[in-house]
Amino acid sequence: MKGEIDRKNNLISQLLTTHSNSFNIANTKKIEHIEKFWNSIIQIREINYGTEFIYSFLLDSEIEKLYTDQGIGSKNIREQYLTKISANYSDTSDKASKIKSEIDKQRPFIGEKLFSLFYVYFTFSMRSTYLLIKDSSQGKCNIWKSDSALIKNLQDNLNEAELEYLKSKDFGSYQTAIALLEAKMTNEIHYSLTGEEAVDNSIKQVEKLESLLKLTK
Repeated sequence: MKGEIDRKNNLISQLLTTHSNSFNIANTKKIEHIEKFWNSIIQIREINYGTEFIYSFLLDSEIEKLYTDQGIGSKNIREQYLTKISANYSDTSDKASKIKSEIDKQRPFIGEKLFSLFYVYFTFSMRSTYLLIKDSSQGKCNIWKSDSALIKNLQDNLNEAELEYLKSKDFGSYQTAIALLEAKMTNEIHYSLTGEEAVDNSIKQVEKLESLLKLTK
């Protein structure tokens, strides 16, 4: 009986040691990919700066009236930001496509959860910018909350309380959504790099091995 217990404990110990060594080797490489990943997040923010700026000091109702309001403030925003966003959107899209392509290459190294969150973030940022200029010829400026596709995109990745809070905000909802998604990504990075993920996987491996050992009795 004691010999059988010792045998099982040795197998489990060897498994954990192997798993730990593999994690240490993989983690060094993973850090490099995480750094590239976060640089891509910063680049997305940079190419959508105009959108973030507009949402940073205007109410949703003021954004929706940007093309029709004849006040000097709206006129300046149209000329300095919306016109530039529209004129540069093709270049912005090209840059975004290159960023997306780089993240596609990193998918096996950053993990499915982080990869999925990136796509939510990418879609939210790029489509929010597109919506501001989509109907400019009709004198209409669309806020992100008016778009069912973006709501659905967030709905799949935010909990109900988070989404309702964003929808209820009349000011700064774009930045809050960005901050929420970035927080979820940094939490996932922390989970992956600190070894918590490896510990969870080790526990699963031990449970699996114990199940197999029971079958061999």
